[in-house]
Amino acid sequence: MELKARLALARGETLVGLGLLADAAEKGFTQQREYADPPIYPEALYNTLGEAYLDAKSPLLAAQAFEKALTLTKNDLFALSGLVRAYAATGETAKATDAMARLLYVTRNADAGLWPVALARKTGITAAPRGNAPASQRDYAKTALDGYGPSKWEPYAAPQLSVVDGTGKTVTLADYAGKNVILVFYLNEECAHCMEQLQAISAKKADWARLDTMVLAVSSAKADPSAMAFKPVDGAAVQLLTDTDHVNARRFKSYDDFEEIELHSTTLIDKQGRAYWARFGGDPFKDTAFLEKQLKRMNDLVAPSVVVPPQMPTSVAVAVPTSK
Repeated sequence: MELKARLALARGETLVGLGLLADAAEKGFTQQREYADPPIYPEALYNTLGEAYLDAKSPLLAAQAFEKALTLTKNDLFALSGLVRAYAATGETAKATDAMARLLYVTRNADAGLWPVALARKTGITAAPRGNAPASQRDYAKTALDGYGPSKWEPYAAPQLSVVDGTGKTVTLADYAGKNVILVFYLNEECAHCMEQLQAISAKKADWARLDTMVLAVSSAKADPSAMAFKPVDGAAVQLLTDTDHVNARRFKSYDDFEEIELHSTTLIDKQGRAYWARFGGDPFKDTAFLEKQLKRMNDLVAPSVVVPPQMPTSVAVAVPTSK
């Protein structure tokens, strides 16, 4: 309903669009009042409707829509910003000032230039920040966060790794002390996506060698050198290892005990045995350019105290576990 409304408004069919949007806003409002954990529809569409009324030069209807949004989400900054603009347009300065005071209180610790505040300020309405909560509230900007973890991110000691190679020999991270490690947990040879990932990584063999990096790929396949999963991948560019009981997979968040399924994961471990970056989920990570970039950053660190947080590629979304 919202999309149809937006399309109608974009085509200039103002009355049709506003009617559809009003129906959608009321439906969303009813749903969120019935169950909002999490919200069935995360956006309060009465805010959207209010903005549409402002665009249509109907500030009185806009104010009514924003007031309705505030009954759903108390002190919502988007609704308060809209109220300032709507009441300023209707000439109700007292109401606009009240909304501005509440808006400034809600956003008093926000970054400068927040767009809902900037739009409200353009009306010329001024006010001193004033809250309207029924009781005193914690000022989170003044709450000490030291007890919740270090204020500066830094790599952490990697979990223990104890797996075996195709000959049955035990392999640990200590075997690669002084080397970077790309540690991959994959779902055996029947997973085509996993094989694509290993082939993509294997194709960068020269780059990993230049970056002083070893690639370890762990699965639950039996330690049998004749098995498909243990056949060399591009001249041993990737060392294939086994973890039959998923003990190591659990340590590296690569096994879902609830679903009882293996998960894909890729972890970068630096030369000091610290986990620098990791990604877990239902699909394998194939962005080798990103891995190469992070390895360069890891190698450029002059001392353990000088740490640069990893930069996630913008194309990677949160992974949802799936079956093989």
